[in-house]
Amino acid sequence: MENASKGGIDVTLSDNRVFRKAKLIGTDKYTDLAVIKIDAKDLPVPRLGNSDDVEVGHIVLAFGNPLNLASTMTEGIVSALGRQLNIIDAGSTGLAIEDFIQTDAAINPGNSGGALVNISGEVIGINAAIATTNARYQGYSFAIPMNLARRVASDIIKYGKYRRGYIGVEINTVDATMAKANGLDKPMGVFVQRVTSGGAGEAAGLKAGDIILSVDGKEVSTSNQLQTMIASKYPGDVVTLKLFRDGRTMEKKVTLKGRDTENELVSGQEEGDEESPSEEESASPKSVQIESLGMTIRNLDEKTKEKYDVQNGILVQSVDPFGEASSRNLRPSDVIMSVGDQAVSSTADFERILKRKKAGDAVLLRVKQADKAMKFVAIEVPGK
Repeated sequence: MENASKGGIDVTLSDNRVFRKAKLIGTDKYTDLAVIKIDAKDLPVPRLGNSDDVEVGHIVLAFGNPLNLASTMTEGIVSALGRQLNIIDAGSTGLAIEDFIQTDAAINPGNSGGALVNISGEVIGINAAIATTNARYQGYSFAIPMNLARRVASDIIKYGKYRRGYIGVEINTVDATMAKANGLDKPMGVFVQRVTSGGAGEAAGLKAGDIILSVDGKEVSTSNQLQTMIASKYPGDVVTLKLFRDGRTMEKKVTLKGRDTENELVSGQEEGDEESPSEEESASPKSVQIESLGMTIRNLDEKTKEKYDVQNGILVQSVDPFGEASSRNLRPSDVIMSVGDQAVSSTADFERILKRKKAGDAVLLRVKQADKAMKFVAIEVPGK
């Protein structure tokens, strides 16, 4: 719909009626949804189900017009919920809401936009994508949950756009290493990498390094799950977040803001390679290779400290693309400022802190990137 003319959309119904120049009411690129309007009578209206009630194992039916075969139905089961495919957000803004229902009901080109229906005849999703290597069905199909689609459509019809609440944080899903580094017994929650200045999260007292465990009493375990839950709220709504910070839990009430009043909530994305250290920096004689982590580090000279606006730290000079550091998202030109709660001023500091840890322990590195943005990186101490 992105490039569709507002007066040039044709709609053909299952009874072969054709409506010319359907009106485009609006679109939302972050959910891949659009609303169009036709002037017609006696239109069939489907029953809409509650997609929050969908569970893995439920039988579903997919409808559409695949491969130019009109009104086709296929059957399958729900095989996963909350899938994130990174297919909507082409600009890598982190704003896309991907919370797909995964099924093995066969869908092909032409199924997109068709209904995913439960055995009670209720629409619980909108078919949207497939996982494939040949542009045809290979066992995995994905649908936008109906509750999300209904909310987006209602907003577009009423306001001309989808109104979303935002916390104003950059987040990552907590994996096993991150959980261990933060003192959690198991992976749970969503890690706050950064808090937007002037945003709702900052106003409520959220801090970088917090782990969001639940929203209004409902547990969250992935970044896209948190995004979906927050996006179902309006700007001005108040949510209660349960946080894990410094080994204890606490609650914060957050009054959500809209995009017009702050930067957006974004999910943690894999960072691209930053600029490499200059030739002068690379030539420093104080470089140390940490083979077990797959990286080379060096002390900071005064020029580099000034460049990064830091008083302490060590520079990641190079990273083995197949090493532990790379897999944990450390990049050349990152400056490691602390390990856990201990500041690092030299390569000797870094090595000494690591030697005090047992093999298999995890530590949280506070890192400053070349663009001066801060991030946290959890890394597991290798075997001696």
